Amino acid sequence: MEKVRVMHVVPTLDMGGAEKLVLDMVRFGGGNGHKFVVCCLSEKGVLAAPMEQAGAKVVCLDKRYGLNFGISFQIAALAKAEDVSVIHAHNVRAQFYSAISRLIDPRPRLFCTRHHGRHGTAALSTFLLGTIANCFTDKVIFVSEDARAFTLKHERLPARKALIIKNGIDIARYAGTKTDKAAMKSSLGFAANDKLLGAVGSLIPIKNHRMLITALKGIEKEEPSCKVVIAGGGRLKDELKEYANGLGLGDKVVLLGERQDVAQLLGTFDVFVVSSSDEGMSLAILEALAAGLPVVATNVGGNPELVRDGENGFIVASEDAIAMGEAVLKVLSDSSLSAKMAENNRQKALREFDIRKMCREYEELYAV
Repeated sequence: MEKVRVMHVVPTLDMGGAEKLVLDMVRFGGGNGHKFVVCCLSEKGVLAAPMEQAGAKVVCLDKRYGLNFGISFQIAALAKAEDVSVIHAHNVRAQFYSAISRLIDPRPRLFCTRHHGRHGTAALSTFLLGTIANCFTDKVIFVSEDARAFTLKHERLPARKALIIKNGIDIARYAGTKTDKAAMKSSLGFAANDKLLGAVGSLIPIKNHRMLITALKGIEKEEPSCKVVIAGGGRLKDELKEYANGLGLGDKVVLLGERQDVAQLLGTFDVFVVSSSDEGMSLAILEALAAGLPVVATNVGGNPELVRDGENGFIVASEDAIAMGEAVLKVLSDSSLSAKMAENNRQKALREFDIRKMCREYEELYAV
């Protein structure tokens, strides 16, 4: 396969799902001889250093709020200086500025991955930017069937341009991690027999962690040893803690903030819970699958493509905290069901969602 020089254009280098995926693309794609430049529209974030350590050149454009067409000139100049043949934008705003850069230098091919679910297309400003950008984009890649179908219906995008490449993760990192559950629980302040409902994700409205906390109120009546553990930072931390306190669950809900030991944490959880009001293709669910955790998730975005009801977890209606609690209790009360779901998830992750498989699909796209 021909080796190509790819420039990833990302909105930020903060600890988000799309940014983590780009980091893995650099880590695992570089081993195949491809060279990467990472162009960040904003200032350097926490993932800049890991990107550089993985072998990518990182350039940050320090874009401020609002439209700035000068960014497109900078992207075009950087693509020319670095002799890139492919610009790979991530999400709509990066796609827009990259698309306008092709009016300056049409030489590089342009692909865009839309990592979000429906919410990323629904806003009027995003619709307009996306519709313009699609005219100058060779292919738009979606991470779930749901996101592709929704965008084709609501945004001007020819079906021939719309592809699906599902997300991947480093399976070995999560499947191969051994966790001393008792020691980890102790370090978090839990008893060895506590049942832990885990979630991983930013503390932002779309992740809807209130629903999970509300569900715990019903769960603890049947299973008093249940606790909720959420790994992730965000602006809603104080608000969620106050909400838990208001329900009398202050000592049963632990907000850990950003963690670098997610693989070890997953090995401590009994059930993985996703309460989001929208998702693309959740990396958090993929990590839980690889770790062999039963998953209870809301029926939004790509979640039903990952979780088959009763087979490897349960799907519940968004905002239905009672149904979520009932699903969690089904898993906790049936050890044979939990074990079956765990094994199904390990096999599913290995079969469908290895990062190397995903990288190969993108490399084939670059080479066309």
